[in-house]
Amino acid sequence: MEIFMTKQNFIEELEKRKKQLESCISVRQKSLKNAPPGNLKISRKKNSYQYYDRSGYDTTGTYLRKKNLPRILSLAQKKYDSDFIKAAEAELSSIEDFLNSYSPQTDLLYDKYPAELTSKLNLSCIPDELYIKYWLYEMSLRKAEEIKDQSHITFNGEIVRSKSEELIANTLFKMKIPYVYEHEVVLFNKKRIHPDFTILDIKRRRTIYYEHLGKMHDPEYVNYNLSRLSDMARSGIVTGKNLIITMETLDTPLNSRLVEETIRNTLDLRK
Repeated sequence: MEIFMTKQNFIEELEKRKKQLESCISVRQKSLKNAPPGNLKISRKKNSYQYYDRSGYDTTGTYLRKKNLPRILSLAQKKYDSDFIKAAEAELSSIEDFLNSYSPQTDLLYDKYPAELTSKLNLSCIPDELYIKYWLYEMSLRKAEEIKDQSHITFNGEIVRSKSEELIANTLFKMKIPYVYEHEVVLFNKKRIHPDFTILDIKRRRTIYYEHLGKMHDPEYVNYNLSRLSDMARSGIVTGKNLIITMETLDTPLNSRLVEETIRNTLDLRK
């Protein structure tokens, strides 16, 4: 399985590293201001180390016995802080040079092919934004039936059939999860169904189906959907794997908190 990192995520990680280094440099610079005079020389002799306190042009320095550990540690901290600043500044310079010259050449390939081809090709290291684009294109090839009643319009501009479906669609939209409404699916027995929502798990690049059962107080409705879910399971669409189910009755209506928590748990998304 390939590991994907978008250009944006890659640059964000480098920018994060820059800020981390800049912050650490600032801390070390403050520490150096309070450092004692003198410099530590570390000399290895067989299997042990010897420490010398050097000042000015003195190349040898004054030998520091191990019992003078506080002095050794204070000079060692000073030396470390100075070495860290030099190394961090060099790393910062490398990051800045890289960001100024970075050009993701593989990203330029995707625009050379029509969407009807790229949506079916086995592409390598494709950024999330392009994967989403091709997934949505592929999903749009089997559009849902037209809904005449325009009572329920989502934030994304779709017309849906119920208030609960509007709530689900708006939650997906706010969570920035790609989805399509009533995308056609052909089951093992050739039956054609339209799950309420088909959503994209960007993290794992898999398709998830979302069914909302809104009339669980109606025995006939329950029996119909139990049979439908059985057919879906035999077709590989299974709860806990690639199917989300929420339910409601007249006495227990759906709420946005439940929808969001269910989606987060299924897609393993952190708040």
